[in-house]
Amino acid sequence: MATTHGKTADPGARHDEHELLDARYLRIVAVWSLVPGYMLAGGFLGYFLDRWLDTWPFIFSACLTIALVLAVRDMLRLRKELIE
Repeated sequence: MATTHGKTADPGARHDEHELLDARYLRIVAVWSLVPGYMLAGGFLGYFLDRWLDTWPFIFSACLTIALVLAVRDMLRLRKELIE
């Protein structure tokens, strides 16, 4: 084992308290990125389907609604994991 300033350093040891990003912070970022990500994906999908099928704005509106519902569902699911 290598020594650094009088301390032994195990290169295979994992130091949870010194990690760059904690898993809790990553989950918080995931919660806040769900709505914009889902809305963009739903918007693009609906827009291109509407242009292809010439049904503007029906599929676009449906895709945005579905995206919002899915984003809220996943936000609640991740929030529940954060609280526990």
